[in-house]
Amino acid sequence: MGRNWFFSFKEAQFSAYLLQGVSSLRMSWAWQAVRSPRLSRKVEQIQQNRREERLARYQQVIALHRRGMSQAAIARRVGMGASTVQAWLAAGEFVFPQAA
Repeated sequence: MGRNWFFSFKEAQFSAYLLQGVSSLRMSWAWQAVRSPRLSRKVEQIQQNRREERLARYQQVIALHRRGMSQAAIARRVGMGASTVQAWLAAGEFVFPQAA
């Protein structure tokens, strides 16, 4: 028991060290890391910029598709995967991805 206890203790110390000083995380009663519900303004701004860029790429994909370009040609021109182009065209509308 002593050896297993020692390694468990060291793992717990290492986990605590990794979480030390991370302001966006807090510890729950079950010793699981939980994200804070509020994001910083900087993170929110970065996320908003990404949404706008993604929407612009989606609009570009739709415009190129309406001009008769193939999905593979659109993917090469826009610089994204062909499966992403296929999924966006199949969806029929732009959907913001949801956080996991």
